[in-house]
Amino acid sequence: MRNRKTEAPSYEVQFKKDFKRLEEAWKAGVKRIIAMTELHMKNKPNIKIKVGFTYQVIKTELGLDGSFDEMEVRQLGKPKPGACKTRQIELYNIESIKPAMLALKR
Repeated sequence: MRNRKTEAPSYEVQFKKDFKRLEEAWKAGVKRIIAMTELHMKNKPNIKIKVGFTYQVIKTELGLDGSFDEMEVRQLGKPKPGACKTRQIELYNIESIKPAMLALKR
């Protein structure tokens, strides 16, 4: 958490593993984001929130040097970074957090 004492603190969820699909990353992170938001709203109801994430795209190829037993995955080029964020939503009470967060995925 950054800027804890300001009106707009920032929270970060860092994953312990790499995900290949956005769906998997969303499922892993949304529960933690909901829990952090609920904890924050116990002290300050009526907040505005944006959820964002950064990612890297890594292009790979399968290398077949002989048989299928010797198949390897090779990285092509450098990873390409990217970022995105959702529109701002307003949360008025703790009960509205979970449905609002789950709706952001659509």
